[in-house]
Amino acid sequence: MPLTLQFATEADVERTTQIEREAYAPNPFNPILFPGPFPEPTSGENRRAIEMVKHIREDPSTRWLKVIDTDLEPTKDNRQMIGFAQWNINDGSQIPAGPRSFGPGCNVEACEAVFGGLHEMRLKHFAEKKHVHLRILHVDPKHQRRGAGKMLVTWGVEEAKKLGLPAFLESSEAGHSLYQSCGFRDIDVQANMLPSLWKSPPGSKGAIPDPAAPLVSAWQVHADAGEPQAIVRVHNLQSTMAAGRDAWGRTAKPQPVLLSSEVSFARPFETASARDAVNAETVHYGNLSKTLLGGMELFSVSPSSSSDKAKTTREGDSKGPSTADVFEILWVKMTGRVVDGSYVALPLDQIPFLDATRLRSLALTLHLPKASLLGSGVSLTTTACFVDAGDLTGEKKRNPLRSYARSLRLHKLHVPTLIGVNSNERTAKQMVIADVEIERFDIREDIHPELERVVVETLESSSFETLEALGTHIANQILDEFRIGDSPQPMRERSWQVRVRLEKPIAVPFADCPSVEIRVGS
Repeated sequence: MPLTLQFATEADVERTTQIEREAYAPNPFNPILFPGPFPEPTSGENRRAIEMVKHIREDPSTRWLKVIDTDLEPTKDNRQMIGFAQWNINDGSQIPAGPRSFGPGCNVEACEAVFGGLHEMRLKHFAEKKHVHLRILHVDPKHQRRGAGKMLVTWGVEEAKKLGLPAFLESSEAGHSLYQSCGFRDIDVQANMLPSLWKSPPGSKGAIPDPAAPLVSAWQVHADAGEPQAIVRVHNLQSTMAAGRDAWGRTAKPQPVLLSSEVSFARPFETASARDAVNAETVHYGNLSKTLLGGMELFSVSPSSSSDKAKTTREGDSKGPSTADVFEILWVKMTGRVVDGSYVALPLDQIPFLDATRLRSLALTLHLPKASLLGSGVSLTTTACFVDAGDLTGEKKRNPLRSYARSLRLHKLHVPTLIGVNSNERTAKQMVIADVEIERFDIREDIHPELERVVVETLESSSFETLEALGTHIANQILDEFRIGDSPQPMRERSWQVRVRLEKPIAVPFADCPSVEIRVGS
């Protein structure tokens, strides 16, 4: 067995602090809790290591443990050590350990809300009681999911059994399943800590939004991301929502929705494939699916209650959430940030599903298959390219996105159209199938019913001979004549790009169809 459990000593504290930093590095809430700036340390001084040594020397209840990978060669910087834990065995005479002090560079209000709240729960459940407490546990991210964490937890559980004492800990979302597998159960939840999380300490810039990523075309995002190396996809997860607009333009009516996502990673699946295990290099597609479906729960309705709920919304003269609102919720659950990446929007008691430092690109699509009268649905898609992990450091580079694209698409509108150069094609209308996609789509309103009407009317009134001319005409009609509400602004001024694909299914007898695709706009 390459992994062994040992007691740690003062000689291990430097490696311990390094593992702690690496384990916390992906946490998207660090900029909120610890926005900086921090005072320059004295040469060679490691304040966290000094604090740990103090615990080892002065607190008789502390037990420091480490996990060693014996397959690794010993090094001066103690790379054999891949994980550590601090257990405290309290005889009831000691007050449960309080939070660390919050010095310069910390958002004191947010830290007190989070860590002070944890301390209050410790006092509530275990003050003046004998107990065993798992104070700290961290595993090097490169060695997670190998069993080191379970070894460190099991030691404390067995020790508590020998002493006949209760054992407790505070769990993050990521570690919850591990602790449950070791026999722990939930006794309390920390919840009321959110009001202060978006306030910055005096003089800090923690609450100022980062510059938004540029909105570009999907082609540009793919060019920025480059050739993919490792991808996980889910396609057409089925859900429902009482949001957006249906095919007739009605708001907040229950309708089906299909969710698809593509997660492209910055690095190949090296250790994941070598160990035949799902680790930090990838994501479990089942958990990806659960994250998306979990985000839909706020908008989903059951068939039995959907009519009453929709009726209440309508009679209350409420437009209800838009499709863009639903999309934003899902994107925040995935990444922790709003779609343009400019600021964190996930509450501090939640962890985003994806680690931005490991991503090359991310795509998310909401497809509404019943939102079109003459087509196969309407979809909203965002594709984002992430910056290299090394570029995420520094006060001015916290937005993890290099660029992002947003598009609205009308799928396969079937419209009888007079089109063609042959004499027989001028005698009657034939079916034309139109796909229309708006790139650089920068509005939140659900405009697909009006957009479909423009496309259908343009096709129905056509007398063009070529698909090339008809497609260009449709795109220009959208850019120059289409308006949103009472706004006089043409869409061309919004820098929209319109992609039109037209098919004539019966034009060529021994082929599925000829098709032409054009793109118009900046």
